[in-house]
Amino acid sequence: NDWVLLTTTYLSAKTAVAMVRPLPLLLLVAVIAPAALFPATATATATGTFLQLTDVHFDNFYVAGDSASKATQCHRADGSGPAAGQFGMRGVCDSPVALANATVRFLETSGVAASVDFVLWTGDNARHDRDAAFPRTAAQLYG
Repeated sequence: NDWVLLTTTYLSAKTAVAMVRPLPLLLLVAVIAPAALFPATATATATGTFLQLTDVHFDNFYVAGDSASKATQCHRADGSGPAAGQFGMRGVCDSPVALANATVRFLETSGVAASVDFVLWTGDNARHDRDAAFPRTAAQLYG
C-alpha cells in the first residue's frame, strides 16, 4: 500500500509508521491512512502543521517558592533545596499549572495556535508518584 501522512511533511511515511508503531491502533488509523481513501485532487495537499504534546506531568500540588528537591517535589518548604520557580524546576519537580497556562497563552498570543492543523497529544500526563506525603490516587490517574 501507498501511505500518506496526513499531518506533516516533516517525516517520510516510512518514518512515521515506525514512530507510531508503539501507539494504539486507533491513533495509528487517525494519523495515517491508505492513500486509496484519500484520492489526490488538484487542490489536495499532504502537508500540514501539528503540535505535539508529551510528558507534561501536570502537578496540582506544586507550590512556587517551596523547596525544589527530590524529597519534597516542590510540594512544601523544608529547606532541602532551592526555592521552586514559578514555571517549574527542570529535572527536579513535575510541571506546575502555571507553566501549562503560560504555554497555552503563548500559543494563542504568538499566533502559533492559529497555524496548527491538529494536536498530537501522546500522553504521559500524570505527575510522578515520588512524594510520600502526596501519594498519587486512581482519580488523579484516570480522572
